[in-house]
Amino acid sequence: MKSLVIVKNSLLTEREIEYLSLVALGCKNKMIADILYVTKSTVKRTLENIFRDLDAKNRANAVAIAFAHEIITVESLTKIADKYNLKYL
Repeated sequence: MKSLVIVKNSLLTEREIEYLSLVALGCKNKMIADILYVTKSTVKRTLENIFRDLDAKNRANAVAIAFAHEIITVESLTKIADKYNLKYL
């Protein structure tokens, strides 16, 4: 069962939160694609969907909204960084 987070009447899946967390850690689309074993076009499309759902203008705005609504936290970013053996970028 997918975990969903309600923000401004929209839903983010755990996977979408993972994408957004990687953005927050400073990963570019190519790196996200490599980490998650998807194509760059999948990353682009998923991020566009996330931006639309959060009513965000860009990557930085989406991350700020996610922090403000506690969709991502420092602790959750640490877990993602550890999961994928990332150093903070």
